[in-house]
Amino acid sequence: MFNRRIFLMFLILMLLFSSGIVGADERKENIDIIIALDKSLSMVEEIGAVKDYVKNYIVDQLVIPGDYLLIIGFYGKTDILVSQVVQDETEKGEIKETIDTIQADGRFTDIGNALDVVRKELKKISNDKRRKYVLLLTDGKQEAPPTSKYYSPDGKFNHEFLENAKIIQKEGWKIEILGIGKIPQAEELAKKLSGNYTELSNQPSEREITEKTKNILSIIQAELVEKRISINMQGSGRISIRLIPKNLENESTVVVQRVGLSFGKNDIENAIEKTVKVNIQPGKKEQLTIPVVLKTPLKEGDYSGTLIFEFSGNQRFTPAAYDVTVHVKGMVESYLFLIIPFGIIILALIVFLVVMLARKSGKGRLKFRLIIEETPLRRNKNQWTISQGKNLYLNESHDLISITDHRTPKSIAAFSLVGESLRMNILIDTRFPGISDIPENVLNWNFKVRSESGKDFHLRLENVK
Repeated sequence: MFNRRIFLMFLILMLLFSSGIVGADERKENIDIIIALDKSLSMVEEIGAVKDYVKNYIVDQLVIPGDYLLIIGFYGKTDILVSQVVQDETEKGEIKETIDTIQADGRFTDIGNALDVVRKELKKISNDKRRKYVLLLTDGKQEAPPTSKYYSPDGKFNHEFLENAKIIQKEGWKIEILGIGKIPQAEELAKKLSGNYTELSNQPSEREITEKTKNILSIIQAELVEKRISINMQGSGRISIRLIPKNLENESTVVVQRVGLSFGKNDIENAIEKTVKVNIQPGKKEQLTIPVVLKTPLKEGDYSGTLIFEFSGNQRFTPAAYDVTVHVKGMVESYLFLIIPFGIIILALIVFLVVMLARKSGKGRLKFRLIIEETPLRRNKNQWTISQGKNLYLNESHDLISITDHRTPKSIAAFSLVGESLRMNILIDTRFPGISDIPENVLNWNFKVRSESGKDFHLRLENVK
């Protein structure tokens, strides 16, 4: 019985151990993990659980060899506690010893300065192509000391902080803000940084923190399809974004609450008329198209600025900000889809009118009369009009002479118009006895035609004015 109990306990411990490290063992791609710990005086009661969480979950279970780990402690200043590429278990042990030394003994809470230190440290050591996961734990609001550029008398985020937040949004970090207790300022911080916000209890346990951050490595990566946004004269356009989920275990819904455009004095707080939702399935890419409307009219031209997305709920994509060019179309460009077919119609009408006018003016046309001495044709039945590029044909059948606009087996000659000259081409030589030379212009030229029965007819073609 004793051995069986020992075996069962051993088995349970092995199962717990294996379930805890499965996330790290399955991941092959190296990442950058940044932990920002609030070590101000107000964190005295919570700092123990926070340190245990970072040691036992982040260091032991999430970090794999080759990951870059940055741990900072912030208060009125920012201390860099760990900044290294982790290679093995020995280094993990050394890192945990360093974490044990952290004390909540600082004054103020300068989150802006902490983010500055993170950015500078990442530029020195990190690989820009690797995904970055930032976990920030705090129990208070932004309360920078008067000497900080992020200082604000009322504790609100000042202009410098908000400008810095835009830069961070563009860099595409996955940011998790953990607020210890109900802290509206921490939730607002998450919104400004396009990060996820999770509220912990006033004195959270290591287990609670671990449970609420189990999806920390899930991310929805965004790619702006076109960084030149075209806007028509009515102020309408659209934005296309390609969404790629990474390490997502369950279906998630992203709700875009606001789309801001910032370019100097022409800032537009919200360019969408209603929220946009998209469901993301694990392992499946999605294409999101968002209609935008600029209620503030802009003049025709190009505007360089920043496109910023804000979200509701606790799911978002990253990056959440992009450098873009807003191209405002003029009248011609806005209505080009109508102008082109309308222009084709106008051009066709112009061509038609030119042809009609040419016909009326007589250019390229000649009117002539056929005179036959032996058998005169009836009045008004002996006149024809010939146009350039079209032939008329002289026919003879059963001692009858006629002219038609198409060739038949009875056609003996063809007429064509070249410039102002009427030309004749003989098709059957035996029908034109005694003719050796044909003038270039057969108008007012007398010639003889012999019928099939042998009867001769004397013909002449006269110009009709």
